[in-house]
Amino acid sequence: MQLLEEHFDAAFNAPDGIRKLRELILTLGMQGKLVEQDPSDPPASELLKEIETKKRKLVESKKIKLPRKLPPIDISEVPFDLPPGWEWIRLGELGVINPRNNAEDDLDVGFVSMSMISSDIGVDHSFETRKWKDIKTGFTHIANGDIALAKITPCFENAKSCVFKNLPNGIGAGTTELHVFRNSFGAVEPLYLLNFLKNPKYIADAIPFMTGTAGQRRVPTEYFTQTLFPLPPLPEQRRIVTKIDQLMARCNEIEALRISREHKRQSVHGSALNALLSATEPETFAQAWGFLRAHFGDLHQTPKDIEELRQAVIQLAVMGKLVPQDPSDPPARILIDDINNERQRLISLGKIKSYKPLPNVSVEEMPFQIPQGWEWVRLNTITAISGGITKGRNLTNRKIVELPYLRVANVQRGYLVLSEMKNIELPVDEIEKYILRKGDLLITEGGDWDKVGRTAIWQGEIDTCVHQNHVFKARKILATQNELWLEKFLNSQFCRIYFAGASKQTTNLASINMTQLQNCPIALPPLLEQHRIISRLNHLISLCNKLDKVLKAQTSKQSEILNALMSTLIPSSVPSLQRAPIRSAKLPKAHDSLEGSALPQSEFESLHLESLSALPIKRRGRPAKKTSASLRPAIPSAANEAEAIRMLENMKLERALGTRQNSLFDLED
Repeated sequence: MQLLEEHFDAAFNAPDGIRKLRELILTLGMQGKLVEQDPSDPPASELLKEIETKKRKLVESKKIKLPRKLPPIDISEVPFDLPPGWEWIRLGELGVINPRNNAEDDLDVGFVSMSMISSDIGVDHSFETRKWKDIKTGFTHIANGDIALAKITPCFENAKSCVFKNLPNGIGAGTTELHVFRNSFGAVEPLYLLNFLKNPKYIADAIPFMTGTAGQRRVPTEYFTQTLFPLPPLPEQRRIVTKIDQLMARCNEIEALRISREHKRQSVHGSALNALLSATEPETFAQAWGFLRAHFGDLHQTPKDIEELRQAVIQLAVMGKLVPQDPSDPPARILIDDINNERQRLISLGKIKSYKPLPNVSVEEMPFQIPQGWEWVRLNTITAISGGITKGRNLTNRKIVELPYLRVANVQRGYLVLSEMKNIELPVDEIEKYILRKGDLLITEGGDWDKVGRTAIWQGEIDTCVHQNHVFKARKILATQNELWLEKFLNSQFCRIYFAGASKQTTNLASINMTQLQNCPIALPPLLEQHRIISRLNHLISLCNKLDKVLKAQTSKQSEILNALMSTLIPSSVPSLQRAPIRSAKLPKAHDSLEGSALPQSEFESLHLESLSALPIKRRGRPAKKTSASLRPAIPSAANEAEAIRMLENMKLERALGTRQNSLFDLED
């Protein structure tokens, strides 16, 4: 226990620390390492004698059947040494397995289904009152004080088990997927046995012995009956149960505290990002960025935080807040004119279809204000959009060829998955119409409502590849256009919201048509600025990826600390006579094991975004709308920045002034 206390914080720093510590508590309890042994306790060997005496009397009075003899315990089965006064016994010798009840048909009794039994420790079962005649056959018999264990997957793996109590008239029946132990000889404290059955180690050891087909695998009755059980003296059993209850209550308190603190931290994180994204003036943007930089380490502690940061950076990029505008850049209007001129030339040559101009983007359609020199355009204004091949056409009497083609599954958000390609037949004279060219944008027509409009760039990965009709193709008009900019914008939150609103939605599915895609509003910067934005964005995304890797490495090292702790306290199961005595091993401190893995936050903190000083005050378009909930990170937010700062400072103060117990989950500063 001293070693456990010394490294309590290290254990809880691991992401699965609470779960592992609960397992550790149960295992130590079953090994006699949670409480002191009392030499005045009657030894368990006396319990074994009492069991035999009571068993013989119950058999003679015909209250139970004569149990079949179980195999003797072999030394090779013994997983660890027992403390003085303990004994090994099989469950089938300790009590009666799967007993039967005798009662009047009209008696009110309890019925317990599997859903009424909890996987958690300390949670009682529920029951329904029924007549005994209705459930006495076809169900498992139970009584107050019986200990039940779910035997079928996944309920067994989830530790569904309980001690029955408060049943009407003391008896009942339940699901047939239970093993039931009746404490007929009074040699075991029911909650002590329940803790043994809920221990993940017991469950893990039993899984290889389950029988049956997938989804219907069960723990055999023979395995349950022959389970090797460490039996302490009865007074010690009660002391162990009390200690486990105390430690589990402590785990519950710390888990609730961790959840509360993480909720506060995420709330501040969400407020900080929202302040950054909603800033419309250089001063407010600088203030929001300064707050994020100052508290970067506190606000970015999980991969989820990094993903939200990554999305915020992309959103800043497409809003023109990532790099300064250069007044010497040719404005986007010139780029649009060049595109229109090239389009007319290609139409005259018959290389693309004639173009019907679409209405200008209205103020109501603009999701944010754009910087000077930018323009709002529709996607069809700056690209040539076309559909793909329809499967199942009648191609009789046509010269056909078989080619690889892209499906919706191949097109992800920002990248392609080409490991599983399929082929399709199409007429030779249609190859030119459907073939993909390097730089083409591929946009999905439908799928889950949040996946409509996924966009990726074709880089010529496969020679002579085409696309099906559920994947749109948007091709640049000018070779000098920046397809990377269009891909980032089409995958941004703004376009996701547009596609979600424009799409036809059925149960969990949605789709867009050609017209809706053509009308998608696009914020178009000057061409030179597009290149600067993409360069800066790639650098920041690279930093996000680096942060993500470091956090995962940090998490792995925290888990190593916990595993080292557990292996020190619970050596590997080996035969008793061969096992070395337990010694207090010196474990690394949490901060020692994380050396060299500090978050590279300084790279982010040292960034001085030029846009802080270069954001133009004059911006065109209607005033920015209140940020849509769907544009914000999907986490609770403080009411305002002042509230966010207050919450963060309170969180830090609590950490500084709190006890060791209420600081377990805080990383070292």
